[in-house]
Amino acid sequence: MIQINLIPDALLKRRQETKTKQTVTQLFIAWIGILLVAVVLMFGWKLIQDTRLKVAKSNYNKIAADVNSPANVKFRQEALEVQASLAALDKLFNGQKKYSAVNSRLAALTPKTIVLQSLAVDNAKITITGVASSYLDIGKFVASLKNTVPSSSSSTSAASSTQVITFNSVVLAGVSASTGGVTFNITANYTYPAGGVSQ
Repeated sequence: MIQINLIPDALLKRRQETKTKQTVTQLFIAWIGILLVAVVLMFGWKLIQDTRLKVAKSNYNKIAADVNSPANVKFRQEALEVQASLAALDKLFNGQKKYSAVNSRLAALTPKTIVLQSLAVDNAKITITGVASSYLDIGKFVASLKNTVPSSSSSTSAASSTQVITFNSVVLAGVSASTGGVTFNITANYTYPAGGVSQ
């Protein structure tokens, strides 16, 4: 007779099923753990980003409040007024510099026997009124004003005269004899050099 041992096979089968159940349970728990860790990390990341966003909004609101505060707005308005004043001052200085250069050039060209009584400068036109001792002195003065325009024959004088004020369209508008001498009125246009006046 043959004997079969059935108990150990059943026991082995039960142990194997138990081991399979444990393995599946462990894998399931590990998967849930990984999923739980991922959810916690995502929640933490979102919480950190929300906190950073709140801090950034708070900083932006503080800066916007500082920028738009009445004191800062007043300061910016004052700064704009100062910039406008500086621009106007610069323009005034450049204009006065031109008039000063015109007067200096005119003083250099005026003969000693002529006394200038008035100068009227309007943009690039000048009106000169004065008294001379003779008609000849007035003629010399008009000639010296006309000679400020460089001639095309002399390249040296043309190069040097580009840095000085020149007078053109010189017209002797009126002359009359008086007890103190000869009164005259001259009108002329002047040209201020683009690069400024050489000293």
